[in-house]
Amino acid sequence: MSDGRNGWDIPTSDETDEDLRDTEESASALALLGDIAAEFHADGVGRPSTAWVDRMRHNWLTLGPKVTAARMVADYDNELYQPMLRAL
Repeated sequence: MSDGRNGWDIPTSDETDEDLRDTEESASALALLGDIAAEFHADGVGRPSTAWVDRMRHNWLTLGPKVTAARMVADYDNELYQPMLRAL
């Protein structure tokens, strides 16, 4: 669902060794968190930056209609409960 402005994607590692993959993905997540914090505090005025507020507005406009409780309940019903009932 992320379009690059309404959320963040943590890059996944292609590493086959689980410990190395965890290390790489942890480093990616921490670097991303640093970028997020920098954007949040970019104006340096003790409140969310203008860029952050713009990102949140874009988030609500693009994700708001897709991420609702009604949609979640419908997804559970259609993808879990109905198939389970049909299998009985």
